[in-house]
Amino acid sequence: MSYITKEGLKRLDTYKYKSGGYSKLDNKMNPFWEWVETKVPRTMAPNTVTLIGFVFMAASYGSMLFYDSTFTKELPHWVYIFSSICQFIYQTLDAVDGKHARTTKASSPLGQLFDHGCDSFSMTFLILTICQTVRMGPTVELLFFSGMIQLAFFCANWGEYHSGVLTTSVTYFGVTEGELIILGSIFVAGLFGPQVWDISLTSILGFGGIHLETSGYGEFMKWFFTVEIKFLILRFMYGVVIIIVAYFAFTTLKAAKDKVLAVTQFFPVIFLILTLHFWSYLPIFMTDPAVVLLSSALIFSLITCRLIISSLTEMRTPIYQKEVLVFFIFFLVMKFIVPIFNSKTIEYMVLYAMPAYILGAVFVWAKYVIEQISSYLGIYCFSLEKRERRKIE
Repeated sequence: MSYITKEGLKRLDTYKYKSGGYSKLDNKMNPFWEWVETKVPRTMAPNTVTLIGFVFMAASYGSMLFYDSTFTKELPHWVYIFSSICQFIYQTLDAVDGKHARTTKASSPLGQLFDHGCDSFSMTFLILTICQTVRMGPTVELLFFSGMIQLAFFCANWGEYHSGVLTTSVTYFGVTEGELIILGSIFVAGLFGPQVWDISLTSILGFGGIHLETSGYGEFMKWFFTVEIKFLILRFMYGVVIIIVAYFAFTTLKAAKDKVLAVTQFFPVIFLILTLHFWSYLPIFMTDPAVVLLSSALIFSLITCRLIISSLTEMRTPIYQKEVLVFFIFFLVMKFIVPIFNSKTIEYMVLYAMPAYILGAVFVWAKYVIEQISSYLGIYCFSLEKRERRKIE
């Protein structure tokens, strides 16, 4: 099975990765990352480092999903601490794998795909862990938050497709800052319980609503001091993400040679977000939002991975994404066909068949793409050994 054209494979020989630079926090943490890299065995492939980090990231949410799929329950405190530690390990190894690739002289387009592809799927677990930590529930807020973060990640790779540069920070805020805010929030929940994010500034500062009402503050200040802290954090993150998305939209459209293509690349994303919105009206979303959101997020990550492949090979990104259509078909089945049987068993069989199918599609795609690239470049994905390159006429 071939996902990359012969011409696309040949372009891998001339591809050069261009980073958008570091944020201030990246520079401060760089000595620590360089020290960690010296502890990585020189016989270990960089993609193995990436994979280990991804496993920890998946475990960070897997431990939460075991206890709750509604984003409403308080979990055992050790789960939050475990999750935050897993995310810190992932964040560290994600910064180390590229340094290790340069040290072992094993940098390759396959490494970039594997690194950024794992980042794409890790973003899914990062979003779900913070939603679980602040107990966001099956709400519009849940959909908006997940959609905004995923859109920012997609836009970063969209920008690379058209400008050739992957930007990971805007002014003083970047990926590292966002990751540390999230894992720090989860760690605090582990120390004091998730209800710590349900209190307001009035509770912390020790003055009540009556004092606030008579103190001359405007409506905004009243809201600022009385709203739950978790919503202050979320609103801050929304503001940052909106700025990032606006920045990418402006710079990418300005740099894009084919502006029609640049706009149409968003069609699968828009259709996916709309379909997820349709899902939110179904009763099953109120009882198992994690399964629906996980399915949607996996598709979003797969779309982003295909965009990364297009950047590496200079191929046109496919507008038609089969998995998005399947997600919509599952919605139609759940909406119109499942109620006919009036059976919870059938309802849950259909519900869990959806992520199973999507995961299968992801694994098949990843397997064949990795094999195509590695055989063409004459390398192995998880080994530093070389092999004979596959010739292309």
